[in-house]
Amino acid sequence: MISYSTWRSYGISRASKARLVLVLILSLSAPALFPMHSQAAEQTAQNWAFCNDGSLRYEDNESSWYSGMETVRAVAGTDINLNPARQDTGIYTRECIVALIDTGVDITHPALAEGLWKNPGEIAGDGIDNDGNGYIDDLYGWNFYKDTNVMYNSRSSTEDAHGTHCAGTIIANDASLGRNGIAGGIPAVRLMPVKAVGGPNQTGTVENLIKSIQYAEQNGAAICNISLAFEKWNEDVYRVIRDSGMLFVTAAGNGESGTHGSGFDLGESPRYPACYGLDNVIVVANLKCDGTLHYSSNYSGACVDLAAPGTKINSTSTHKSGYEEMTGTSMSAPMVSAAAALVYASHKDFDVLQVKQAVLESCRKQEALNGMVKTGGMLDVAKAVFFEGTPSGDCTDSPGDIEEKPPETGNDPVEEPPKEGGESEEVRVPEATETPLQANEKPLPDTKMAGTKLTGVVSDGKGRLTINWEKVKGADGYEVVYAENKAFTKNKAVRKTAKTSLTLKNLKEGGTYYIKARAFAGQGEKKAVGTYGAWRRASLSKRPASIKKVTVTGCTEKLTVTAGSVKRAGGYEIVLSADKAGKKIAAKKRTAGGRASFADLKKKQKYFVTVRAYKKTKDGVCLYGAGKTVKVK
Repeated sequence: MISYSTWRSYGISRASKARLVLVLILSLSAPALFPMHSQAAEQTAQNWAFCNDGSLRYEDNESSWYSGMETVRAVAGTDINLNPARQDTGIYTRECIVALIDTGVDITHPALAEGLWKNPGEIAGDGIDNDGNGYIDDLYGWNFYKDTNVMYNSRSSTEDAHGTHCAGTIIANDASLGRNGIAGGIPAVRLMPVKAVGGPNQTGTVENLIKSIQYAEQNGAAICNISLAFEKWNEDVYRVIRDSGMLFVTAAGNGESGTHGSGFDLGESPRYPACYGLDNVIVVANLKCDGTLHYSSNYSGACVDLAAPGTKINSTSTHKSGYEEMTGTSMSAPMVSAAAALVYASHKDFDVLQVKQAVLESCRKQEALNGMVKTGGMLDVAKAVFFEGTPSGDCTDSPGDIEEKPPETGNDPVEEPPKEGGESEEVRVPEATETPLQANEKPLPDTKMAGTKLTGVVSDGKGRLTINWEKVKGADGYEVVYAENKAFTKNKAVRKTAKTSLTLKNLKEGGTYYIKARAFAGQGEKKAVGTYGAWRRASLSKRPASIKKVTVTGCTEKLTVTAGSVKRAGGYEIVLSADKAGKKIAAKKRTAGGRASFADLKKKQKYFVTVRAYKKTKDGVCLYGAGKTVKVK
C-alpha cells in the first residue's frame, strides 16, 4: 500500500494536536500549524515561496510533534526567484503536460479549470472510448482508485484536497486574488490529473500506481509528479519508472510515528520511489522560509537532490473557501515539477535529462542544506529557465560517475549483458513472422484485457530494432505499432506476431521510433484486445561500445574500466557480472566520460565486464560490446 503525509491547518488548539495524528500505512497526518495572526502576515504566507520579503513570523514545533515551540523568522530572499521567469511568458512555446499522480483534483475549481489537460481524442459524455486507449470518456485523466473517469469526490471535502492543493501550486490562475501557480496562465503547460489514491486514509495499491504512470506517458506527459511513498523496494515500480521517457519529481517524504514526526536520513532508512537512484528522478525536501529544512522533512546527501518551499504553502483546495494551507514534502515536489515544466516549455531542444540538469545545476546554495541534499541548494526557477550550460544529457551526479543500484531480485532482462562474442541475447531472440495490417482489416474492439508491457527495445546498429514484451495471459497474439512520432501518425506501421518478440528491419539509420504493443485473442466477432502499454522510444545507434582498458588494483580490490569512444554518445553504461552470461550482476554504473571504478570487490574473484553507449536519453542504447574477463588479485 502507498501513503503519504499531508499537514492541514484546521485552526485547532495545541492541546488537541496529538489526537489528530492518524496512522496510515507508512506515514502520518501531522499536527496543524498555528493560524496566522494578521492580514499582513496572511498575505505574506500565501506568497513567501515566490517572493520572500522577510516579514513572515509564526510558531512551530522545534524538532518533533511533541517538542517545544519555536518562532520561525523568514529570511528575505529565501524564495524560488519566480518573478524573472514570469516577466516574458512568450518564451514558453513547447507543449508540456505535467501528470499529477495523487488523490483526485477538483477539476471544477475556477483557478484550475483553464490549466487542465484535455484529452484531444475524447468526446465528452458519449460513453465511447474515442481514442482507443482503453478508457472511456477520459477527458481530464483517469481515476484508477475507482476505475472511472470521475476525478473528484464532491461528497468529501478531504479525500481530494491533497491533489487539488498540489495542482494549484503548478497551474492555478486566479488573478483576482493574486493566487497563481508557478506555471499558471501559461498555455503551453497543462496539468493531467491521475488519481491513484483515495478513501478516508488516502491510500492505494502499487498496481494502480504503475497503471497511472503508464497512462500518463501513453497520453503524452513529459513531467510526472509523485508525492507518494512506500517502504519496501518494488521491482515493478522500479522498472516502469526506469523505462519511462518522463522526468519524475518525487517527495522525499515526512517523518513517521517511530520518529515522532521528525524527518530521517533516507540513506539509512530508504523510502521509494525516492531512493531508487534513477537518473530520470528528482527528489525534493521541504524548505522553510528561513532557509532551513522543516523538522518533518526527510533528507539525505545521497538520495535527495534539492529543497523547495513546502512549509505553510497556500494553494487551491476542496475546502469551501477554495484555498487552504498545507505543509510537507508533498507541497515541495510540485514546486519543482512546475519549474521543470517551464524549462521544458522554453527549451525546444532539451530532453528530460537535460531539464533535470538545468534544475539541479541552477540551485541556489544554502549553508543549512550542506550534507542534507545532494546539491546543497534550493530551487531557483529563473536560473533554471535561463540555464546557459551545455547539458550533457547525463546529469544525475556531476561531476563523477552515475551509479544505479542493481535490483535485488536478479538480473534485469532489459539490461542483460551478452555472452562471450559480443552480441546481446535480446537481439538473438528468434525473429517473429511479420504480417502487415491490411488496409481493409476491421479495427479490433477494445476490452479490459491486460495491457502489454514492453521490456526491451535494442538496436543492433544495422537498421534493426528488436522488441521484447511480457506475455499476456490468454493472448493468442500481439499487435505492435511503431511510428516516428509519439502521436503515432508519422510513417505509422503495424506488425502482428504470436511470439513475445519482434525484430523490425530496414529502419532509418540514426532514426528515432516510438513503439507500443497490445495483445489480442479470439477471431471475428469474438476477438478481444487489451490496451496498449506505455510506449517506448528508441534511436538507432551506429555501433556497440568497446572496452578500451581495464585496470585492476589489488591492494584495494578496485577495478577501473575505460570505454572506447562512441560518436554522439551521451554516456556509457558499464556492467560488472560474476558470470559471462550476465545473470549475476555485481554492479552497474552509468558515466558521461566512459570511465568508471568499482571498489571493495572480492579478492581472487573473476568478473565479466561489458560496456555499451547510449544517447542523451536512456532509450536508443547500443549493443553491449565484446566483454572481458578479469580477476581481482
